[in-house]
Amino acid sequence: MPELPEVEIIRQYLDEQLPGRTIACADILLPRQLKYPEPEAFQSLVAGKRMKG
Repeated sequence: MPELPEVEIIRQYLDEQLPGRTIACADILLPRQLKYPEPEAFQSLVAGKRMKG
């Protein structure tokens, strides 16, 4: 488990890089950990969505 300062640095970086970008696709590496929606449905839901923040 990362320490809080490390998490904060990553959060700040993502806040700078992600807003306005579009999700091209989602790779589900551990499908059994995604209960709802089904992994294929999740991939369809997020593909083409724009990141807000």
